[in-house]
Amino acid sequence: MLHLWKRRFFTPSAPSTKTAPLAVTTGFGGRRTSGSGRTSVIQYLPPAAQRVRLTIRNWNPRYVFADQRAVALIEVKIGRHTGDGRGTGWVELPAGATAYDSGWTDVPASFRGAEIVLQYRWEGRDVVRCLGTGWTDGVRDPFPPLFSWFEVEVPTSTPVVAVFGSSTAAGVGAERPLIDSWFGLWAREHGVVPMFVAHSGDKALAWSSVSNRKWSLYGDEAVPVDAVLYAMGSNDWAERVSLAVLQHRVETTIGGIRVRTDAPIFGTTITPRRKRPPNEQTRIAYNEWLQESGLFAGVIDLAAAVSLPDGTLDPAVDHDGTHVNPRGHARLAAAVPPSVMHAVASRRCRQGRRRLCPHPR
Repeated sequence: MLHLWKRRFFTPSAPSTKTAPLAVTTGFGGRRTSGSGRTSVIQYLPPAAQRVRLTIRNWNPRYVFADQRAVALIEVKIGRHTGDGRGTGWVELPAGATAYDSGWTDVPASFRGAEIVLQYRWEGRDVVRCLGTGWTDGVRDPFPPLFSWFEVEVPTSTPVVAVFGSSTAAGVGAERPLIDSWFGLWAREHGVVPMFVAHSGDKALAWSSVSNRKWSLYGDEAVPVDAVLYAMGSNDWAERVSLAVLQHRVETTIGGIRVRTDAPIFGTTITPRRKRPPNEQTRIAYNEWLQESGLFAGVIDLAAAVSLPDGTLDPAVDHDGTHVNPRGHARLAAAVPPSVMHAVASRRCRQGRRRLCPHPR
């Protein structure tokens, strides 16, 4: 059986543990910077985390471009977040340069089930900016330099769920991108390690080639997932493609996922925008088609969670006409039904790991 994604320098964990990727930043537009700075970025570390290994690259994973030139990384460390990018209980990691691999580090007990902060001083040119909850030189920075993620070692019983999506799945409009995205909120509530395959501005079209290096986002060794939430399609729709083209792009992407995992895939409906585009009926027809397409183990109606009875975007959750605000992200998280965790538990039981099955909440 093939699994979703692989990590190139994977170190086998103990038989009772597994590893999964936890993004600290993720893909955005083509912004870059040069010079130097001290950046802090935060993420929530699942309670089950035992060890972590940090990767930092000068790469924007929204695209398929080669990594940009090497960037020096100085004073790399992780700590428990105390607010505004500050931390305590710092654990020093090696200095280096992109592409950076810290090696394995034991997780202090005080970091588990808490917000952690990654801090590094960088120097270089053509430094790619990504999306995350960060601060650079003490100033809030929603586009912190460099793509960074932790490989997290957790017990085998810990569920790992991936989200395929774009800006809303990554948390644009939330108070804190990624960490307080609807997917991040839901994962935190259910003890799930959230695997973000979500880049602002991304389209299903970008994943249409199985040779596309986007499939190697987290490397080249096995990273099993227990379920996939498919939240792609909004930017394809906004491109004003026809229903048939949108369906084809989604079907192609789903095919690419299925050759990499046998985990259940749940579709999500496309949420409305403040200004209805000329092809609004395409979105409505697509959301109806999801239910009858047979592509998914189930469909999560995100659109209904943030819509008024007439199907328009609820002004109470409108962030900028396209994305939802923190209240909207909370509604989207609440819209994920218990059937997702039921499917995770059932799959584990079918694999003969009944003792390890998580209890759905």
